[in-house]
Amino acid sequence: MNFQDLEDLWNEGDNNLEQKITINPSLINKINMKKVTSNLTETRWENLLELGINLWFVSYFKGFCSHYYQSPKFLIPGAFMLGLCILTILFCTYKSLGSLKFLINT
Repeated sequence: MNFQDLEDLWNEGDNNLEQKITINPSLINKINMKKVTSNLTETRWENLLELGINLWFVSYFKGFCSHYYQSPKFLIPGAFMLGLCILTILFCTYKSLGSLKFLINT
């Protein structure tokens, strides 16, 4: 076995190794997208739960404000909390729609 044969064997092993190591980019993209979509699904369920709880709070504070309409010391904090709950619902809806748009575009 001469030097050329050894060099050819060495290069052949390198080529085989490089072929085995090369990873299909589309497979990596699929795996990454699967991770992202599964995380978005979890986030979507959390957003739906948050929306449900906030809707309950809105109905509670709406009743609270209507009950204490004549008393400003209760009406002002109740109206403030009602406004915060409505803003939270808007923000949560925006987050949910953003994740749905991301799923639709992929």
